[in-house]
Amino acid sequence: MSIILAHAKALLIFHFSDMGKTSTTTNPAPTDDSLPISDTKAVEATEPAVEEIIAPTPQILTLNCVNLIGRVGANIEIRFFESGSAKATLSLAVRRRAKDAPPDWFNIELWGKTAEIAANYVRKGDQIGVSGYLKIETWNDCTTDALRSKPIVNANQLHLLGSKQDRLQVEDNTNLDTF
Repeated sequence: MSIILAHAKALLIFHFSDMGKTSTTTNPAPTDDSLPISDTKAVEATEPAVEEIIAPTPQILTLNCVNLIGRVGANIEIRFFESGSAKATLSLAVRRRAKDAPPDWFNIELWGKTAEIAANYVRKGDQIGVSGYLKIETWNDCTTDALRSKPIVNANQLHLLGSKQDRLQVEDNTNLDTF
């Protein structure tokens, strides 16, 4: 005989011996409305219980998501590889909320078709948005043999923002400190 106690956080199962034999079956938490999770239900027993707690498995949450909107600091550098893939790199100036604060600069990396589109349509001073993830690139410095690193945003999506009028205005003002 078993008693099942269902609660929102865990499922408690009590097993009872049946003529010297012990039941060790476990049941997952019900997924339908047959046993409401918010209520606790129990069946009375006449024999001592062996308690077993089945806790929900905790999911390890990880999040590495970067969304930026800013202006391109220099013309895009694009490289084509023998495999046929393309890699574009650019720097992005993102303005802070404070008017007097200098912009934050980010190194952006684009791959594949997104890199080719960026090379064809994005110029210095254009306003773009990128979505991607942060990665840390590490290498050994050849002169000091020290381990160096720099953060890079690997962009999965590119959003072309601004208008033609905005582009013409930016071409007249090439100083990036005014962004």
